[in-house]
Amino acid sequence: MILLVEPYYPSQYSHYNMFCLGLTRLGVQFKLVKSLDNINPNNYNLIILGYSMCALQLGNYINFFKNNQKTKIIAFVYKLNNYKNSKFDLFRNCKNLTILSQTYRFKEFQDFYKVKLIPTLYPVDNSTYYDYKLNKEFDVGITGALHGANHYCKESFLADEKNIRERILNILEIKGKHLNKFIKCNDLGPKQSRIMNVQDYAKQINKTKIWICTNADHGDITARVSEVLASKTLVFINGQKNYADILIDKVNFISFKNDLSDLIEKINYYIDLNNLLEYNEIVNNGYNLIHEKYTCKKLLKYYIDYSANMVAETQNYGNHSNNYIKTDKFIQGFGNQLFVYFYGKLFAKKHNIEYYHPSISGLNINEHIKKNNNKYSCLEITDKYYEKLNTNIWGNSERNLNFKINYKPQIENYEYFINDIEYLKTILPKINIQNKDGKPSKNDLVYHLRAGDWLLDNNHYLLNGEKLEKLLKTIEYDELYVVTNLTKKDEWTMKDYKEYHEWYKTKGDCGSHYNQQQIVQPNKYEEVLAHFNGVIRVLKNRKAQFVGGSVFDDFNFIRNFNKIIINVSTFSWWAAVLSEAEEIYAPKAWKYHKGKCNKNLPLIPLKTWNAIDLN
Repeated sequence: MILLVEPYYPSQYSHYNMFCLGLTRLGVQFKLVKSLDNINPNNYNLIILGYSMCALQLGNYINFFKNNQKTKIIAFVYKLNNYKNSKFDLFRNCKNLTILSQTYRFKEFQDFYKVKLIPTLYPVDNSTYYDYKLNKEFDVGITGALHGANHYCKESFLADEKNIRERILNILEIKGKHLNKFIKCNDLGPKQSRIMNVQDYAKQINKTKIWICTNADHGDITARVSEVLASKTLVFINGQKNYADILIDKVNFISFKNDLSDLIEKINYYIDLNNLLEYNEIVNNGYNLIHEKYTCKKLLKYYIDYSANMVAETQNYGNHSNNYIKTDKFIQGFGNQLFVYFYGKLFAKKHNIEYYHPSISGLNINEHIKKNNNKYSCLEITDKYYEKLNTNIWGNSERNLNFKINYKPQIENYEYFINDIEYLKTILPKINIQNKDGKPSKNDLVYHLRAGDWLLDNNHYLLNGEKLEKLLKTIEYDELYVVTNLTKKDEWTMKDYKEYHEWYKTKGDCGSHYNQQQIVQPNKYEEVLAHFNGVIRVLKNRKAQFVGGSVFDDFNFIRNFNKIIINVSTFSWWAAVLSEAEEIYAPKAWKYHKGKCNKNLPLIPLKTWNAIDLN
């Protein structure tokens, strides 16, 4: 039984209603109460403290939290203008508590108060906020109260954030006379500053090209952001460029400066029909983000699953606030790097510590670097990966140990990750990447042709045209796309291969350079071409469309398909695992020359996965 505590349900503020709606749509058994008075926490499997509960003085219920022996509790960083220090004091000393935050300043509060915060967005009702397919009659819109800094405590806004909504209205009036604006933003009360009917409000958003959503006090990314993204309208947000790999500037929203020096210029750019393709791509990415992960039903399921997997321990960092796991350097290919990155993220999540790592720029993963190290010794994880991920690594001793995770081939094992795939999808959200004709249809097929390094490193035996053709005959599809880093040719000649051989030998692969002993020797050139051209002929005969862009685009392009054929490649393996594809085909033998050292990756037990004879 789940207990939902939401004092102000039902409310005119829709986000106060989302948890009740989400639980109802999930069909789970729950009890709704308006207070923690006379509640025994140990009678429930999970307790969710809704937004209106987290707006109150939680310290009044200290005995409730002290009496909780086993029940997982979900709470939110919300309305920090009210009782901020008291809330964090309580959070820091509670058992079995997961704390979620919608503020882009979550790292600041996490470090200052020594409390682990999980970044998220507000849930949205996708039966209200969706694409109504209305004409975009307005260029820009903004609604709501002004939220002047004088209504909040001193530290609620950064210096350049103060009174930003009033300043936006002024600049729209002075420099935006040419814009068709929808403005209902003032301090005259809800009826004057808001559209009270939610369907009318959703339709107005739909009819507007750009909606300006400013951050609330303490950097709160308001519920309006989720509502606008869900409505296929471009969101403008002030200040931050990126938010926890969830909101990414120029990918699913547009950031503008707090001093507003670039606001009108950016509005003009994105309403210009010459930039419509870019506008649509960003809008589609934002729309997919919300409808795939942040509808009230899907987000509640994620919260419930996350809480169920949470390590049962107190949120109190105490003397352990500086514990961490780190990666010194990402090496090998991008797929190999993701094994290390995801392991570090899972380890940090399950043991309630930080993960520090460099960037993986090709996949738009930003660095997270600790500037000042503690004096604890650091243990590098090189074996027993599953055990160390899923058991209490400290036991009953003091947590005076940090950890390090760097690349070892043994980490490439599906068993370490299979139970957390849905969580990993939230870490690296799918971005909608379109082909020239738009989004791939549900019946299109994509094949990842890994060939760049295989033309040199004696792995050419993994390419088999006859087996590829046999597989393609069994799959029903409309269009066949090929993702590869090679230039499309109808057939590769010996001259082509020798030129490429010299170029690639000099260029190297993933930062490493080949020496003469590592690469294919001249007596095998004909053999390499036979394997490679055998695959090329199959793809040519089937009129495959070749696609090759940046690493980020190729990775997400594969993830957008419903039918995927991967090669012996950890890059395309991760793209397929993190996709929503209903049909995935992988070579079951993988690198069969390795015998007992071969990896189990193609045998991952997913319902959509088919391990077949491809090499």
